Amino acid sequence: MLKFCIFLAAVAVCYGQDIKYTLYTKDKGPIDMSGSGELIKEFGKKDNTIFLIHGYFDNSAQQFLDFVRPVILKDFKKKINVIEVNWKPLAEESYTIASGNAGIVAVNMTNFIRWLDLDKDVKLENFHLVGFDLGAHVAGIAGRNFNSNNKVGRITGLNPTGRHWGPGTQRLRDTDATYVEVIHTDTFGALSNGIEDPIGHVNFYPNGGRNQPGCVFHSCCHARSFELFAASINEDNRLRGNQCSSMTQMNLNLCRGVTLQLGGTDLSKTGTRGIYRINTTRRYPFY
Repeated sequence: MLKFCIFLAAVAVCYGQDIKYTLYTKDKGPIDMSGSGELIKEFGKKDNTIFLIHGYFDNSAQQFLDFVRPVILKDFKKKINVIEVNWKPLAEESYTIASGNAGIVAVNMTNFIRWLDLDKDVKLENFHLVGFDLGAHVAGIAGRNFNSNNKVGRITGLNPTGRHWGPGTQRLRDTDATYVEVIHTDTFGALSNGIEDPIGHVNFYPNGGRNQPGCVFHSCCHARSFELFAASINEDNRLRGNQCSSMTQMNLNLCRGVTLQLGGTDLSKTGTRGIYRINTTRRYPFY
């Protein structure tokens, strides 16, 4: 693991110009952040910060950023920093190349977060990393680079991509932040995009993690993960799942355990560890 991190750190320096950090607040933005020097005054040092990290740059990657950011800025009631992590030049060739670049982006992001953390008023516990597709694994690797006494507060993985990210890889793990939640929406079939394994503290499987209502193609099911997350940000979030005792119970739609709200942006969120099923409607906000 140490050799892996050293290698990625060296490569990340070379590719740093291909990774951009853009700040949005309730009344300002977009504002480029350099990752060096003094913090810009527009960044709220004591406010919660949400990082949005896209994945393989097909149409859904830009949709993720354009769909989720405005909802956060509109529906989050307090001041907030939203930082988009844009690594399009490293993510727009083949999926295989983009997948290989995820670790490079994660190390660059780790360095960016460490720069923010240099300020005494900035706390990692106020950071929420939200990654879609490959971005979920970027979030996981970045969060993993901090020790157990100073962890990122929360990671939300939105249908983390499965191809090249099986067991034993550097994929998102439940130890990468104080709380890790995963929303699995496209996990079944030869052309599915996501990971079926419950890799977070809490794992939601909307409609069984497959065949999302209103969707015909896998790409639609994949994108449903960030659409559901956006819908969950509203304070009137009615998206609640029931805990399941097993994946079999989840697949059979027989879950009757405790309920838990899907998604949201609460940094103090906790939930009984395990698997949750939620059945939704076909149109936003899906309840």
